[in-house]
Amino acid sequence: MKKVIRTLKYLFSLILLVTLLLVLVFESELLLPGFILVESKVDFVIKYIMELMTIIIIPLSLRLFKFKSVERKLATKKQHALLRWGVLRIIMLGIPMIINTILYYGFLAVEFGYLSIILLISMIFIYPSKDKCYYETRDLES
Repeated sequence: MKKVIRTLKYLFSLILLVTLLLVLVFESELLLPGFILVESKVDFVIKYIMELMTIIIIPLSLRLFKFKSVERKLATKKQHALLRWGVLRIIMLGIPMIINTILYYGFLAVEFGYLSIILLISMIFIYPSKDKCYYETRDLES
């Protein structure tokens, strides 16, 4: 179980590190902000898609371990299920956060920055701590 928890923590940290590195690269102007130049219609569609994706993904990822089928697998296949569903949950929030960060600097549109910050705050609630992982798998032998 410790190896699974360590893997989830590494993935969690990697997502945050990649996002932080993107911010540092763009803020230091190694990559120039505003590099995406498209028509306003395309800009609107991309904003709409990312807003919709964020609105759907946050509650889905936060409630993922409460779905009956996932809950059953976590109770029976403990480590395998925790790794599988934990990785999925972290990726569900992490990938859109990275995409929104890139789009924020690409379009220089504050909406993407807000979406990225909201996803970052949501990531706090899925941090794979030892106690939380044992609780989610109903494994009381910590």
